Amino acid sequence: MSVSERRFGVLPTGEPVRIFHLENKSGAYIEVTEFGALLVKVCVPDKDGKLTDVVLGYDDLESYEVNGCFFGATIGRSGNRIGGAKFSVYGKEVVLAQNENDNNLHSGPDGFEKKLWKVAETSQEKNYIVFNRISRMERMDIRESLMYP
Repeated sequence: MSVSERRFGVLPTGEPVRIFHLENKSGAYIEVTEFGALLVKVCVPDKDGKLTDVVLGYDDLESYEVNGCFFGATIGRSGNRIGGAKFSVYGKEVVLAQNENDNNLHSGPDGFEKKLWKVAETSQEKNYIVFNRISRMERMDIRESLMYP
């Protein structure tokens, strides 16, 4: 079992982005990146023992930056569509960004899949990585965490 990392690319802001490779004893592995906490690859053996990637995705960071299909995405703050890109809470209307006709899909054009996540913890022994980020909201902070076993 192992957890390793390599450079995946550089954002337009100049920030480098890493990708992490987690492999089990049998050689099956996943790859996840700190950009969007995206699940990039899941490679498992087929019936003949040949490792095969079983998820849809891209081979480079630039493609994920314009990922219109949400391949491998960590969705947040909301998932699915919010009709009309607005809703009410206790009688107060909340208006969201539109990114699918007049709807808000998967939190809009600036969702969690477009954010850098912090690597909070990795374990070679237990073969995992934990990403987290703080999601700023009016009057409160919400801590988001995601663990890939």
